[in-house]
Amino acid sequence: MAPDRAIISGLGFVTSIGNDRAAVAASLRRLRSGIEWGEFTREFASAGRATGICGTIKDFATASVQRSEWRWPAAYAFSPELLGHLTPAGLYGVCALKQALADAGLAGSELGDEGTRFYCVSAGVAGLKFALAACFGVRGPTELFASSGRALAAALEEIRSGRRRRIAVVAAQDISGDPLMPCGAISRQSDPARASRPFDRGSDGLVPTGGAAVLILEAEGDARRRGAGPYAELRGWGGAPADLPGSAADAEGAGTAAAMAQALVAAGVEAGELDYVNAHAPSNPVQDPAEARALHAVFTARGAQPAVSSTKALTGHGRAMAATMEMAFCALALKEGFVPGAANLDNPHPACDGLNLPRATQERRLRFVLKNCRDPGGGHVSLVLGRAR
Repeated sequence: MAPDRAIISGLGFVTSIGNDRAAVAASLRRLRSGIEWGEFTREFASAGRATGICGTIKDFATASVQRSEWRWPAAYAFSPELLGHLTPAGLYGVCALKQALADAGLAGSELGDEGTRFYCVSAGVAGLKFALAACFGVRGPTELFASSGRALAAALEEIRSGRRRRIAVVAAQDISGDPLMPCGAISRQSDPARASRPFDRGSDGLVPTGGAAVLILEAEGDARRRGAGPYAELRGWGGAPADLPGSAADAEGAGTAAAMAQALVAAGVEAGELDYVNAHAPSNPVQDPAEARALHAVFTARGAQPAVSSTKALTGHGRAMAATMEMAFCALALKEGFVPGAANLDNPHPACDGLNLPRATQERRLRFVLKNCRDPGGGHVSLVLGRAR
């Protein structure tokens, strides 16, 4: 029996560039940045951290330790008792999941189906799991992940094997108390809109963000029987362990190259067939050039030139949730037919010479896209999406 195809049937967003599908798509098309100075980042400055610039979450206020002072969009309702169970990441995750379920045409009663599972991705995964239990009555097994890429790869394998018919990948992250702040990886730019500069010679570090993103993955037959219109098909993935920091393999992006090559083979896609790569590129002066060299090894060396951009230039780096958020961006790009431009790219790093880095958004029909991820432990995952068949 042929394996089930895994399709994306629902999306949900609480991000720095928009809190619903339409707002996010418009921001990606217009290259509208969500990075600014945020009031809840004062703690970063008081702790002597490098910057208070981040990808802020608009229409939400979760800085106060008093939940009665929290604010969120009027479309969502939370009782004081329910709020007592939520962290900021949990609040974001619940709101994004409600969107995704509505987008996929799923009712709350279907969440207890034996074939449905939830994968929670967060730096504080237990809090997100408790939020889902409190708000949706989720009582069945819930898998916890620290990496979006690994969660999406596992979801694909579960659906293809027939063990699960539907998996909701819920990734959420708080900005406050960002664990990356002390490690010297944060940009020191003073202009928020231009602080995140993937692949640019002047990049000096990432910009943190938070929020939530949700992907509903389903077996294709189940989604079609419900009349759900698919965004895209998750075709295949590849992975590689972390390269030793500072090694020649790390500088050349060997792990990223291996993950991309495996993903293309698993998806049955030739390098020349790929239209777009949503790069991991977090605006890091070491990691970005290494990924550029990996792209050369897998694509340019074979005469292929897919468009490449990193949407972290607009959103900032969501850490554990980044790959889920950016995979959702890729699903939108496939469905609506566009390639987000490479924002803030004024002076590309020499390692990018020969790569196809469009500065402006391109409106065109896409067949296949690839998403690169680097998990918190440094491992590499690449995932290939195709236009829904």
